[in-house]
Parts: sequence; C-alpha cells; structure tokens
Amino acid sequence: QSVTLTLTVVERYQDADSQGLPVQREHRVSRTAEIRVHDSVKEIGDMARAFLIAFSEQVGTTETLKDFSRTCDGGAGYEDELFDVKKNLEQFTIRAYRVDQPAVTFAFAARPSCLPRPGINGDACAATFVRWEDTEISTGKEGIVEGTSYVSAVYEDSRWLLCHSGFEGRNLLTGLRVIR
Repeated sequence: QSVTLTLTVVERYQDADSQGLPVQREHRVSRTAEIRVHDSVKEIGDMARAFLIAFSEQVGTTETLKDFSRTCDGGAGYEDELFDVKKNLEQFTIRAYRVDQPAVTFAFAARPSCLPRPGINGDACAATFVRWEDTEISTGKEGIVEGTSYVSAVYEDSRWLLCHSGFEGRNLLTGLRVIR
C-alpha cells in the first residue's frame, strides 16, 4: 500500500519586535513523501508457499511461475525454474505433498541469500519444509522425499518477486541425500 508521510520541522527562536522588545518567533517547513509499505515477510512467504503448492499440484508453468522475476540474475532464475517445472511435469506425477509455512530471512544484495544452500541469490529467502510422494512416469517407481525448499526473492520495481529455488533433503525410501 502507498502511504503519504508529512514531516514538519519547527524552529523556535527569540527575536526583537519593532520596539526592540523580545518576542518568540517560529519558522516552519513541511515536506511530504509517498512511500510504499510492505509486510515483506508475509508477501515473500505467501508467494514462496504458493509457488511450492502450484509445483506440487503440477498446474503448469504459467501458474507455477507467475510470481517469478524475469530479470533477476539476468533472467537465469526464471529460466532455471522454467526448466525445473517442465522436468517435474514430464518426469513425475506427484501423488501427495506437504508444504509448511516458510521462515523468511533477509540478506539484501547478499550472494547467496539462502544460506546454507549455496548459489541461491536474492534479497530474501523463504525456507520451507516440504514432502513429496511421487511416481516416476517412465518406470512407475514410487518415491518419497522430504526436506527444505529454499526460495529466494528480490525487490524490483517497488514489489517483491521470486528469483531462484533449490531443495535439500532425503529420499525416505533409500536414505540418500537429494539436492535440486
């Protein structure tokens, strides 16, 4: 939401009137500025969770990537996510999922922003517990993975947009570490 702030500075001082007697005077200056106010934690968390739910429900690339910046990291973030979403749609059927509420942290201009997950650049990071139960389309093999999804966000053009994502967890059936 946009908010208009008004700041008034008042200088009070003593001066002399036309007969030379002391008199109190004041000088006032006012300026206004319009600012945009964000509940950044909620905005980023809601977008990250919506992305993970859309990814899990396999609704398609347009809906899944609607909150991603096309310019973050020179467009690499969007292109990487587009590739991952298409690969997920082509190779897996997600039978069940769990996406918890994200924990959002800020690291403006930090590279990377999603520690301990390296390589995920941005101004903020939403870390979310996720669990996917899926079936590999080509083999019919079932899998269960759970862990933390890291989704970074950037502040562009007076709004938050998502930039990159990554996943770090375990395959519960094999015990093997999974990094995406």
